[in-house]
Amino acid sequence: AEETIKFDLEDMTGYKVNVVCTDLGLTSLPLRLPPDTIYLDMANNKVSSLDLLANLNPDYKNIERLILTNNSLKSLQGLENSWLQRYGPVLLDVRDNFIEQLDTSALEPMLSKASINRESNYFFAGNPWSCNCQTIKTIQEFLEKYSSLIMDTEHMHCSERECSVLHLDYKEMCTKDHDHMIWVIMVEAILLVVIML
Repeated sequence: AEETIKFDLEDMTGYKVNVVCTDLGLTSLPLRLPPDTIYLDMANNKVSSLDLLANLNPDYKNIERLILTNNSLKSLQGLENSWLQRYGPVLLDVRDNFIEQLDTSALEPMLSKASINRESNYFFAGNPWSCNCQTIKTIQEFLEKYSSLIMDTEHMHCSERECSVLHLDYKEMCTKDHDHMIWVIMVEAILLVVIML
């Protein structure tokens, strides 16, 4: 038997809402969410920005679980001043996007708060992570610190090298870059001496 249930939003106070918008070809996060939305699944779309999370957007105030797997994200910009930053979500999944920079300064407050909840899970694999001498040591320390929350650290790979971000040999990688600079400096010094004679 079919039955139509009528309700209005005032009657829904205290209910928690899950919003599932998967496989719809959406290019952005929803402009509005129902009150008390705690779960938002946007997997398999074309979302390219987290800007709607920014500036403490009231529609995203109660989000505890955010799934953005297999979208078109290029950065985590928008997280740094979102409600997720304040409360630390229980689940954040940004696997299989195009994110190159792991913004540890935006993620640190979230994971720090989330570490209180033993059920928190974060997923970052499947992105083309940039591994360079300026950032790799900080990223590795961050991943090690939060390895109990980041469930796929072993599967996060550098885009420039065929290796895991976590297991990249920082000293070997960065020493080679400096060896090249030593030769440049030596050639410049020899040229300077020749010119002075």
